[in-house]
Amino acid sequence: EIKSWWDAAITAHPGWHLDRCEVERRVEGGQQRSDLSVLGGGVVRLAGELRLPDHPVPSPWHPQNLRGALDKAISAGTRWCFTSDGTVLLLIDAERVGPPQARVVQTFELLGFTSRDDLDSPGLLGRAQVAWTHLMERLAPVITGQVLPSGLPTDEAFISSDRKSTRLNSQSRQYL
Repeated sequence: EIKSWWDAAITAHPGWHLDRCEVERRVEGGQQRSDLSVLGGGVVRLAGELRLPDHPVPSPWHPQNLRGALDKAISAGTRWCFTSDGTVLLLIDAERVGPPQARVVQTFELLGFTSRDDLDSPGLLGRAQVAWTHLMERLAPVITGQVLPSGLPTDEAFISSDRKSTRLNSQSRQYL
């Protein structure tokens, strides 16, 4: 559905000089993951992956997810990438130097939910459409070079990353 929402936004804003969104679905460890790419001028302008909150490793701040997004951008030859769990999206600058957490340049809060089953609710799905469409309206000027990202202090990136890792480690211990 994100693909259709983003395609509609791209069509409605020809000044962005973007062509379309493409989706590639993969199954990883028994859980589906969607890889999204936004193309403009025949090249990838934004590449990333979405893991919903009920994925075994959903946190966008998880090092594995940050690295996966960066690898996707590098292989596509694009500067911009993202990782998201559907509730928050991290915009990452693949040209920035440093560890993956230091390459996060902006965070976007989307909406709260805990399971892909929650998306069966028409109300939540409607709010998701508004959130993801608004997100593209904020991402497009950045990925096309019209504006710079708002930025994210390096300390905030490391604190957020550390909090998520600590929470993940605590949750993992509950199952041991």
